[in-house]
Amino acid sequence: IDLLDNKIDSAKTHNESIRKIKETEVGKLKDKLKDQVVFVEEEQAKMEVLLDAIEELNNSIGDKAEQKKKLTEFQEVNHDLTTRLNKLRKDVEFYQKHDNCPTCKQGIEHEFKQETIEESTGKITEIEKAQTELDNRLGSVNKRLGEIDDVETEMASKNLEMSEHNANYKMAMNVCKSIKGELTEAEESVEAIDNSEIQKFEDDMTTYHTKQSQLFD
Repeated sequence: IDLLDNKIDSAKTHNESIRKIKETEVGKLKDKLKDQVVFVEEEQAKMEVLLDAIEELNNSIGDKAEQKKKLTEFQEVNHDLTTRLNKLRKDVEFYQKHDNCPTCKQGIEHEFKQETIEESTGKITEIEKAQTELDNRLGSVNKRLGEIDDVETEMASKNLEMSEHNANYKMAMNVCKSIKGELTEAEESVEAIDNSEIQKFEDDMTTYHTKQSQLFD
């Protein structure tokens, strides 16, 4: 019985030593997993902030299509006005320089010339005024489109940043999965410490105690 007591104590001490080593390993893996989970949550939070910022930026340029449409329309109108303006100026220049029609060689009445020049000059003034107003509108549209370009550049930058955080997030999730596998194995190894020898000693001890009791009797 005394010999078995010593063997049982020695076996228990040995198993406890192994258990502590394995539990230490489990603890380290848990700390490592905890750090990775914190990192995952941080990356997730950063992505959520970026998503909100990108959505807000995108909403701020909802008028992009409208502004591009305006730009096209204004450019077309400006082209038409320029064409008309050039024609009117040529007409004025023609009547100012010619007293006879170059085609039919007939004389051009002075009164007709003056009326035509005045009428054309009036139209030129109107068109120039319209072009000035149109230039202002074009300036506003181009300014707005410039602002939209700046916003889109910022969005592209944030999307790139988002991709980086997403890559970090996925990598960290894979690391978590790997650590969980190691942790499961480590926890199972703690539970799987071989106590069969101790159990055999304790069974033998029970037998000896029974025999001892019989001998006492």
